[in-house]
Amino acid sequence: MSKYSPNPDDYRPVVVDRALLKAMDPSLVFVCKWPFPLRWKWYRIIVPEQPVGRCRHCNKFYHNDEFELALLEQGGCPFCRNKRDGETTGEYIYHS
Repeated sequence: MSKYSPNPDDYRPVVVDRALLKAMDPSLVFVCKWPFPLRWKWYRIIVPEQPVGRCRHCNKFYHNDEFELALLEQGGCPFCRNKRDGETTGEYIYHS
């Protein structure tokens, strides 16, 4: 992160091997599981003090406060509009 550049052409994703991924704190890692033929992607939370939420249907990330407000007001994800009901426990993931 010390070599941050605002130029999007300079962006290079960080790629880690299996051993380093296993060594990371699981509470700081989100796994976005996409259907075949797409590959799963792992995302690590860089700022653990900032709570994050994610919808398992569309894999969009949100600030927890905004996400919870959308769930209360709209009854589901603000992006994919997946409705939260009694049978979808665990459909939304939070890190705090």
